[in-house]
Amino acid sequence: MIQPKKLALCLSPVVFAMLGACATLTAPTYRSYPLADGSVEIEAVDGDKQTSARFASDGAEHYCKRKGKEPVYIARPEPVYQGPLDESIVAGVKTAGRVVRALGQGGGTDTTESISEDDDYKVKYLIRCQ
Repeated sequence: MIQPKKLALCLSPVVFAMLGACATLTAPTYRSYPLADGSVEIEAVDGDKQTSARFASDGAEHYCKRKGKEPVYIARPEPVYQGPLDESIVAGVKTAGRVVRALGQGGGTDTTESISEDDDYKVKYLIRCQ
């Protein structure tokens, strides 16, 4: 039989591995495209407009920080909706789902989540690392 202290020691590498996996999930989700003039295009997508913009900002910070620099924004346009359905329909269904959940009626989550895609909003920031 394994004694409790030995079991804890055996599991500690597993716990550290899991924590490491969690840490890698916190890195911003973005793509970077270095351009010939020295600027960099940072692209991010998400199912939510504000989240896609935050991913792009976090991506710009992350990209330049790896170079020991800070991002200077050349262009910072609003995210563009690129979903398959009309944006106002998706927004209305999401709002209705939030109201239903707030009233404690349950349900609605699957419908509201399935109507939007993970890449409905795309944003492209143009930066320079200085």
